[in-house]
Amino acid sequence: MMQLIDQYAHTRIWYDEDQSWILCQRFCEPDEFIEDDHYKEQMLRLKNIIIEKAPRIVLMDLRNFFYTVTPAQQEWIQKEILPPLLKIVQRAAFVLPSDLPTALSVEQIYEDDIMPVYPVRMFEDYNRALKWLKVHPPEHL
Repeated sequence: MMQLIDQYAHTRIWYDEDQSWILCQRFCEPDEFIEDDHYKEQMLRLKNIIIEKAPRIVLMDLRNFFYTVTPAQQEWIQKEILPPLLKIVQRAAFVLPSDLPTALSVEQIYEDDIMPVYPVRMFEDYNRALKWLKVHPPEHL
């Protein structure tokens, strides 16, 4: 059963122990500004939760996250966040927002080195992402 395990600022993290998967919902209004340190703090919290829970599947729901990840942040994520997670998570899906700059900034984190060798996919449709991950959708979200 899916349970809310962490909630802060622009993020809610849900965990289903039975299916060993995490749903991370990120949200930010188009005109809202997030400080660089605050964004990094959110990413570090997510990383620590994934290390602690060791889910085999992660779904990043970014449909309501209108925040462009800067090139410096993309590089930081590639160096500081992803290496331990790639050893734990077996499949990851991202449901991208309709905002093109945000979607591209997320895709750029993974496209060069990770997508060719790791099972991560980008989706525009939430239900297609769930189907690809082969997990049951949370009933109460």
